[in-house]
Amino acid sequence: MLFFYLLGMALTIVHASVETARGFALGIVMQRFAFLLMMAQVTALPRARRFAAVLVAVVSISVILFLATGIFTYKDHSVTRLIWLAAAILDMSTEGFFVLCLSKQHLVPINIEHSTDRLGVLVLVMMGESVISASFSYREYMQEELGDKETEGLYILLVFAFLLVFMFTLIYFHMQPHPEDHGFRRSRTAGISVLALHKVLGLTLLLVGVSIKAATAAVTEGGRLEQFTQPLLNYSVGASMLTMFGLRCCHYLGKLPNESHMGDVRSLMNIWWAMFCIASVCPFFFPQWDGRPIPSLIVCSLWLLVLCLVETSFTHVLESHLVVAVEESTEQTPLQNGAPPVYNSASS
Repeated sequence: MLFFYLLGMALTIVHASVETARGFALGIVMQRFAFLLMMAQVTALPRARRFAAVLVAVVSISVILFLATGIFTYKDHSVTRLIWLAAAILDMSTEGFFVLCLSKQHLVPINIEHSTDRLGVLVLVMMGESVISASFSYREYMQEELGDKETEGLYILLVFAFLLVFMFTLIYFHMQPHPEDHGFRRSRTAGISVLALHKVLGLTLLLVGVSIKAATAAVTEGGRLEQFTQPLLNYSVGASMLTMFGLRCCHYLGKLPNESHMGDVRSLMNIWWAMFCIASVCPFFFPQWDGRPIPSLIVCSLWLLVLCLVETSFTHVLESHLVVAVEESTEQTPLQNGAPPVYNSASS
């Protein structure tokens, strides 16, 4: 089933266009049908039965929507886009269905360390798309005969594109909490929000990659960005930062600062919160430089660089005060049940 899941994913990548909607729908249906078959095995576990049933119901509705675009050929691509949008909204709302349909005892316990690692890998993959957009475009255009001005602009754009992605990486992993402080442990709302915000973060980071690719094309052609793509980089950077701010709220809001933090420590933490919030909103108001992509990329990259340096300073000053006390919880999770058993392969 995993093979067919990956094969379906490959089909969606190859046919990711409304002009090839039938091939894209085939890949999605193959991928999700394999997923449904894998979930059928989970229903054998009593505690996971209702959880799997809700997940299967949501995925099945999504499969029906994509089947509609695969079976029926729509001359008007707006109909296809509308159906895809409905399926995307349904997928983004999956965690909300869990909150509405399942009580606490029917939710499956989460291995926080494993989930944090997987979500981090997902974010790295999305950031890697931006690097690929810049690198592949560079290889394509360097095979052409470019003028000195275009070549110089391409090198400048490549450097600051990598700087932007690297700063995003540092800021994201700088906020990762200890398992005892994770949003998954705080409440159902905080845990669901962490999962949903990671989906949004993936989309906004992909938009950053699209912006870099559009900027590369504009630089090599000696032109300017179109009116639609002019604010895209600023908006995608701002949306990514706001999403990361939301993730920090899920983990730390109400914990840093807490009642044990007094005086200057509390004031510094509040300034830290305010600074990161303001820094996340500012990219929406950056100038568009009359469609010139390089100044926009330089400003966004240096803005995140300064933010990263300031955050590092706050971390060093407040290091001894950033340990959050472990809250008592009546719900047993895999991490609270002690270390997993270690098996000796030689003895087995």
